[in-house]
Amino acid sequence: MRIVQRWGLVLPVAMALSTAAISATPSVAAAQEVLTTVSDTRIESILGGMGFDYTKVKDGTYKFELNGYKVLLILENSNTDAQLYFALGDVQTTMAKMNEWNKSKRFSRAYMDNDGNPALESDINFDGGVTEENIKTFVKLYRTLMKSFVEHIQS
Repeated sequence: MRIVQRWGLVLPVAMALSTAAISATPSVAAAQEVLTTVSDTRIESILGGMGFDYTKVKDGTYKFELNGYKVLLILENSNTDAQLYFALGDVQTTMAKMNEWNKSKRFSRAYMDNDGNPALESDINFDGGVTEENIKTFVKLYRTLMKSFVEHIQS
């Protein structure tokens, strides 16, 4: 009898607490459009909205400045993914430094470009769906990676 009385008290209290917790939960932000391809017009809107003064090099390719360096944003594979790229011109480094970067860092890859300059790339795939916020975060993360990469190469 005592067990039944305790459960009789516990269940209403638990239900009241869970109702209070649900009503105290912040509302979910407005849903953003999920994109599986990104048009030139959309990427121009995103870059412009982030305050970048970009140049359209050709369809799907844009040049803009991050951290004082020229960066290329390239839409590829029928606009289902994008790549950010920059290289440090006239800077000497070693393959050991490049390998160290690739072993210790995520979300990018470093290599020597055709001119022997250290280059940094990063990719985002749109196939599973992305929002404009995902693309903005991709660019912001690349900016942070670039700063670390320059420091790494110059150290």
